[in-house]
Amino acid sequence: MKRRLQAALAALLFAAALPLAAPTWANSALKRAEQAYDRGDYVAAFEWYRRAADEGDPMAVTNLGVMYDFGIGVAEDDREAAKWYRRGAEQGDPIAQNYLGEFYEWGIGVEEDHVEAARWYRLSAEQGFARAQSNLGNLYQFGMGVREDAGEAMVWFLLAAAQGNGDAQYNLGYMYREGWGVEQSDEHALAWFRLAAQSGDRLGQHYLAGMALEGRGTDPDPAEAARWYRASAEQGYSKAQVELGKLYEVGRGLPQDRVAAYMWYSLAEAQGDRYAKALRPGLAEKLTAAEITEAEGRAGAWRSTFSAYGAGAE
Repeated sequence: MKRRLQAALAALLFAAALPLAAPTWANSALKRAEQAYDRGDYVAAFEWYRRAADEGDPMAVTNLGVMYDFGIGVAEDDREAAKWYRRGAEQGDPIAQNYLGEFYEWGIGVEEDHVEAARWYRLSAEQGFARAQSNLGNLYQFGMGVREDAGEAMVWFLLAAAQGNGDAQYNLGYMYREGWGVEQSDEHALAWFRLAAQSGDRLGQHYLAGMALEGRGTDPDPAEAARWYRASAEQGYSKAQVELGKLYEVGRGLPQDRVAAYMWYSLAEAQGDRYAKALRPGLAEKLTAAEITEAEGRAGAWRSTFSAYGAGAE
């Protein structure tokens, strides 16, 4: 896995880290770093954060890790990012602890080690950091670095979900949908998927769409399904792109548009989706050469826009 996060979120994550990692005091180096970052001078921001970190500022230490992690103002360097995250983590910063845990979970800049990942997630989660709580829940859900324990997973997911974490909300929905560790309930699943979808979680959006299409926990609503499949598809989720294409192909929940269907199949296939690869040739037989050219042009334009935000698929 190239990244725990889509690169499009790099600047957002960086900015989001500031208030959480902020110390009770500030020095001139830190202030200058923030000013440089705000005006888009990331090279200068990096240098000022480095000075602040050398003076022992914990916020600067973590943000240096983020800058190395995503190549903001400095060449991307996973090992350097890991070094700075470790330094911040050892100082007790929950954001650094979580990011270091993610590095261990995925083997980024360090050797993959799920036990270490769980240790750092727990330290962060116990300080109330929602993302770490969700990450720890995932480890318990699949028994990675810890014993598999649905009850423990749910505890951490609930804590994270209460803070609005979309990944945790999605996981709770999935547990209820499948009856994994809880009594199966389409109604509970639907409620959690909706919260996740509204939080912007693309998996939550995808599964909410599926529930709406199938009428699980609610009356069937193809139009609602199309809306949420689109939301997920536009975030690059290939499975949602396929489902949206299928709705366009037959005109279910939205007007029939085979050119749009071909576009979404093409986008999903480009990500290696086998279902899209199987569907696209059959649809191509129903289109003219001009329509195929138009669909491919739309797909190319969509990819260019998507790439401009630095996003990518799983």
